[in-house]
Amino acid sequence: MMFPGGSTATGDMLYRDWALVRYFNNVVRAVVGELARVSDGQLRILELGAGTGGTTSAVVPAVAGNVSVYAFTDVSDLFLDRARERFRSYDFMRYGILDVDRDPIEQGYAAGGYDVVIAANVLHACRDLPATLRHVRRLLAPGGVLIAFELTSYLSWFDVTIALLEGWERYADEVRKEHGLLDLAQWERQLADAGFERVAAFPEAGLPTTSFGQHVILARAPGSDAPAVDAADAASTRDGGVPRDGKPSDGRRSEAADFAARVRAAPPAEREALLVGFVRDQIRYLLRLDPNEPIGRHRRLMDLGLDSLMAVELRGRLSRGLALTEPLPATLVFDYPTIDAVVGLLTRVLGVADAAGEDAGDGAVAPAGDIDALSEAEAEARLLARLAALEEADG
Repeated sequence: MMFPGGSTATGDMLYRDWALVRYFNNVVRAVVGELARVSDGQLRILELGAGTGGTTSAVVPAVAGNVSVYAFTDVSDLFLDRARERFRSYDFMRYGILDVDRDPIEQGYAAGGYDVVIAANVLHACRDLPATLRHVRRLLAPGGVLIAFELTSYLSWFDVTIALLEGWERYADEVRKEHGLLDLAQWERQLADAGFERVAAFPEAGLPTTSFGQHVILARAPGSDAPAVDAADAASTRDGGVPRDGKPSDGRRSEAADFAARVRAAPPAEREALLVGFVRDQIRYLLRLDPNEPIGRHRRLMDLGLDSLMAVELRGRLSRGLALTEPLPATLVFDYPTIDAVVGLLTRVLGVADAAGEDAGDGAVAPAGDIDALSEAEAEARLLARLAALEEADG
């Protein structure tokens, strides 16, 4: 529902265009813009969980010309790809995968490599908040500033909206009990415990806008009175310390069309092998598996670790890789939950199913007309084959 058909229109409205969010994004913009103004052009910024780029869109124009690097990070390549397109005119932008639940240094990011870390409605979605705040603290240079835009009140309408988002109930620390949010006093305590100092929050107490139940929280890392901006350090991390994500090129559309033509022209056994290899490669890439990692054709993709955002990206990569002109189903991994099922779908989409009608694949739903045309013995044989495949996958 948040990304229907892979579209980010709903997400853009919620995180960028909604009047309430514009207000808070502009508070973030004002703070970062002032820090950039006094930085002599060497400010190093990292945004955690940048997602659809709603806060990024507010901040980036305000810091252009006064920043050495802006690292746009998220856990999904889907968002990184779209950010590359949206912010392509800003040469100081860098992009990389970063999971706040894990130590960023172990993920290739420089300890103390940033003067500002921005986190817009991200930190509450972590598993262990105290550990995550320590991770953020490690990213900051002495005197660096964390700018966290966070929900600080639980409103009843969350129950039927954002509380349904994947990850809302991920918290597993001792700080949060009934839901993942913290009030302002709890944020101040947690930031102090993580080693931050000089915590401030906007809007300030007594203002009418506190009724919105959201705050922009500032916390400074110990060190100098101003964000540390060392020209030598900035030069050494001018790529923002963002590890190269090693993303392979999807190739030009002509290359995809050539591959699709090769698949169509291949005999059935070779065609199946080509498609199985193609689908496996996309899954290995999304899950960052070793190229030689075996993936069973009957294993459910969601059991491998594919989440809903990866599912959207998988759909796009399959379409681009085969130069398809019609979109694949938005519910691809739910209706076609295994590699075999996806291969069966792609075979039909490419128009190369044999006259007898190739198996739709484990877990896929065969069209009603196909089922009606089967004899009782044929239907029983197909059902037994499906059950055997599922038992193999579960075993």
